[in-house]
Amino acid sequence: MCRLAVADDPLFEVSEWELGQPGPNYTLLTVQHFRTTTCGPSAELYWLIGMDSLAELGTWYRAAELVDACTIVTAARPGFEAPPAEFLARWFTPAQVEKLHRHVVAGPRIDIAGRDIRARVRAGRSIRYLVPEAVRRHIESRGLYR
Repeated sequence: MCRLAVADDPLFEVSEWELGQPGPNYTLLTVQHFRTTTCGPSAELYWLIGMDSLAELGTWYRAAELVDACTIVTAARPGFEAPPAEFLARWFTPAQVEKLHRHVVAGPRIDIAGRDIRARVRAGRSIRYLVPEAVRRHIESRGLYR
């Protein structure tokens, strides 16, 4: 579905590297893999998350190292505000907290989540305009999430 979603956009590339990893994989390991094998040590790497994930980022595997290894860009989501610096300071240095807050994208707050899309499909409701058309057709033709 990722390939279908970005098929018409040359700025995106889909990797299956994580699928071949034994056991659980962690974001930090993925970032390290791309830094050492594909992008190089000086590449600027960005990891996109939703605002709901920023509040729990401190519980992620070696989270402080992850913040140093890439730039985490957080997209605003309805119902979620950026956690205050004091909250993030439980896990991160002041410089890391500042970096996390500096890369919060305040764009339009669109309330679309994967769990909601799957629930709509299960209920027989339309997901048109919520996912790329090729992805919608793929889900429908294969009876996914029913």
